[in-house]
Amino acid sequence: MSAVRRNFEGSKILYVPEPHWDWCTRDVMVMERIHAIPVNDLDAIREAGIDIPTLGRNGVEVFFTQVFRDGFFRGHATGNIFVRYDGRYTASTTDHGHAL
Repeated sequence: MSAVRRNFEGSKILYVPEPHWDWCTRDVMVMERIHAIPVNDLDAIREAGIDIPTLGRNGVEVFFTQVFRDGFFRGHATGNIFVRYDGRYTASTTDHGHAL
């Protein structure tokens, strides 16, 4: 997660929440709270004025940037992918799609 955060620092299409390493353990990841819309809530995304086709193109760019530029892909379950109100993707590392 730290590598992806570093690789996308300043990105206009992906925001990676900051991990709080002092509070993390082998079994628990604590990170910055995010305020965003679940990626599968298309009605809320539209209501927020976020363009769905642009979001789709940005998702492809995030994937291919990780694979071809960075040499690895950090995937997430759909329930852990969100869209910030500024239109950038963001993700949670928890099973329930919530950041602490």
